[in-house]
Formats: sequence, structure tokens, C-alpha cells
Amino acid sequence: MIAQRPETDGLALFSRLDRSTALAYSASILTERSVSCNGQSVPAFGQLHLWRQPKATITKGVSVSRLPETDEGRTTRKRILAVATELFGAAGFDSVSVSDIADAGGISTSLIYYHFEDKQSLYQAIAADGVATMRAALLPMLESADSPEHRLRRFVSNHIAATFERESIMRVLVRAVTDMRGPVPDAILAHTTEMVSALASVIEEGIADGAFRPTDSRLAAACLFGLINIHITARVLDVSVVGKGAVDAEELAGFVCDLFLGGMRVC
Repeated sequence: MIAQRPETDGLALFSRLDRSTALAYSASILTERSVSCNGQSVPAFGQLHLWRQPKATITKGVSVSRLPETDEGRTTRKRILAVATELFGAAGFDSVSVSDIADAGGISTSLIYYHFEDKQSLYQAIAADGVATMRAALLPMLESADSPEHRLRRFVSNHIAATFERESIMRVLVRAVTDMRGPVPDAILAHTTEMVSALASVIEEGIADGAFRPTDSRLAAACLFGLINIHITARVLDVSVVGKGAVDAEELAGFVCDLFLGGMRVC
């Protein structure tokens, strides 16, 4: 895809095109009119951001859209991600269009397509960023030298606190696995598997130390993860599962830990 670039980028752009496409591009500059190339209409120079060039016409596998990123480009990408996160989190994947994101962010759809191939790749990027943030916040809790029980308590506490502090991204992550009509980003499934495996390892340590009773560590880990996530899911989808007023993060984390660890400790 050729995105709109300053005219000073013309030589760099030209060098990446094959002969027939380069001639068409030159003609579009000279005539300021659309021309035909390889069965496609190449827009006039000022509208090249509207044209998606077939990858086959770019030599040596170099994509024009992969020009070096500028600080402004990174800022624009972050803005697109932020706006899309809010919209996807509020309405779900199917209910949000690229045009909706462009309108809400005050940017053009062509600029979104410059940074992301399509709506699904944008959705995948949001999920991947969210998972990376959660992973960085949670895994260190399970990898410390503290006792297994203390590590589990810190994990639960940080997981629930992160949900309260990052509601927009959590709405996207939750919707990704609850909205059966939308795509489920692979990053979320991989994150769930990684978290359950890490929890199981800590539980196994507790069993080996005699602090926890012998049990299926992976099943126990999946149950703990489920205890956490049912409340997270309810919160981000605005559904009450406790039948009373709002429960704060600390109270919820304490209850989940006491309930789980009460069943795991050796009597």
C-alpha cells in the first residue's frame, strides 16, 4: 500500500517500483491525472494514498509502506491504537468500522491503513499490546523468591488491580474471548496458557514444600485463573455477579485468595 508521503520522499518511493509501475507513477506526476498500470488505475500524485499497489509490483520484497518510521508516525500509531481500544472495548469488533475509528480520532482512513493492513490486524495489535502489558505486570509476581502462597496472593492482587486501572484494554481482551462473532486474537489464547502454566508451577512448588495438599496443579491453576477472570469479565461488561454494590480491588483480591488458598492448604 502506498500511503501519502511528502514530495521529498518521491525518489525513495520511485526506486522501489518496477519499470512499468515507475512509468505510470511518473505519468501521474506529470499529468496530475490517474493512469492505468497492470490492470489498476494509479491515482494522480496527490491521491496516491488512495491506491493499494499489488505486492508483486514491488521489487525484492520491499514494501513502500515500510519506510523508516518517524516520531510523528509513532505518535500517530499510538493515537490510532488508543482510539480503537476505546471503541472496540465499548462496542466490540463487529460494531466498529475503520471509518468509525478515523472519525473518532480526527484522522483519515488512509492513515490508519498506512499503519495497519486492515481492521483485524489493528485489533490484533491492540490485543498484543494489552497482553504484553499484563504479562509484564504479572509474571514477575510468580517468579520471585517468595513463598508459593505469597506469590499467588501478589499475582491475584496485581491482576485484579490492573483490571481496575486499565479498563479500556481489559474490555478489548475480554470481548475478544466472549464475542463469538469477532476474531479471537492468538495473543490472548497464548497469554491464558502461559499464565495457567506459570500458576501451576508455583502450585507444584507449594505441594513439594508440603504447604499445599497434593492435587492436580494445572487444574487448580485453571480454577484460580477462572476465579479471577469471572469477576474481571463481569466488571468490564458491566454485569453484577455478587448481587450487591461495587467491590473494590483489594477486597475482591483478598476474598479470591482466601477462598482458593483455604482449599489448597494442608489441614
